[in-house]
Amino acid sequence: MSKSDHPYQPPPKWLDRLLEWLCTPELLEEVLGDLHERYYLRVQREGVSKARKSYWREVLAYLQFSTLKRPSSQSITLISSDMIRNYLTIALRNLTNHKAFSALNILGLVLSMTSSLLIFLWVQDELGVDNFHTNSDRLYAIYQTIEANGQLGGSYSTPVRSNADGPFLPIDGVADAAPEIENLVYYATGYELPWGHPETFQVGDNIHKLEGSRASQAFFSMFDYPLIAGNPKTALAKKNSIAISETMAQLFFDHPEKAIGQSIRYENRLDFEVTAVFADLSSQSSLQLSV
Repeated sequence: MSKSDHPYQPPPKWLDRLLEWLCTPELLEEVLGDLHERYYLRVQREGVSKARKSYWREVLAYLQFSTLKRPSSQSITLISSDMIRNYLTIALRNLTNHKAFSALNILGLVLSMTSSLLIFLWVQDELGVDNFHTNSDRLYAIYQTIEANGQLGGSYSTPVRSNADGPFLPIDGVADAAPEIENLVYYATGYELPWGHPETFQVGDNIHKLEGSRASQAFFSMFDYPLIAGNPKTALAKKNSIAISETMAQLFFDHPEKAIGQSIRYENRLDFEVTAVFADLSSQSSLQLSV
């Protein structure tokens, strides 16, 4: 009897059931049709035994990720809900049975999370200080080291000297030692000096004690403290020039624009001319002064 004379034997039913179980419904009919057609042709050409082996290999080849059934979102939701409910039950049971141990763990978790949050907020605040200056990546503070009595010390307090041409001059040799320096500014917070204290300012009978500082001419050109009135390049050009805050301008002159060109008496000894009014400093500024 030839191979074509063999009686037709259908492919293994369990393989078809496997496909029905795993294959997506929209592809099942097409996949089974193709497999059965090729199986019938192989039975005619090669015989039942080889046709069954080929059918087995083709079924496995069809079971790819693209043809497999996906679990429905509803079943996933149900499984997730059951798992969460089970976890909560176990957790509550452990809390009840081990109260002291659970309280210690919860306390440690709360403390660690609180500490992490506080550290994050502190770092975020520190990184935001003085970052509003346009050239913040090119601004540096000079730190001076001093050797005295065999001991090495240092500070950011750089000595300056007065001159008739201006209130401050660079210390000798700074520009020669570091020619890459484009500009120098001197600044001293008067209220933080060892002898610092709020200072008296007066306009007529209006007297206030405020915290002021000293700065050289290029201060408002180098730093981006916004001026409400006045020119940043000439605000501190003269020895008797003074730049005041917006709050101080309102205290003495009711409006920043009215303050320009006015005279303010300092410590009942010196008279200063208001040449600029700067906006009140934000909390992100390392300088906090009222003058």
